[in-house]
Amino acid sequence: MKKSSTKLVLLDGTLVESEEYFQTIPNQSVLMIQTPGEKHTDIPSYLNVFQHPTPLLTSSA
Repeated sequence: MKKSSTKLVLLDGTLVESEEYFQTIPNQSVLMIQTPGEKHTDIPSYLNVFQHPTPLLTSSA
């Protein structure tokens, strides 16, 4: 796989095109390596949970 033929993409479809932008992405973000012909819609459905995280449950003691 050629380096120039792959893309680094966030789950929302945002293309990560530069090292400077990559450095601004929060820790623990999910990134995809996309090969030619793949689309954002090719993301496995189990990853969609990362787009809509549920709030943390807290107890009111």
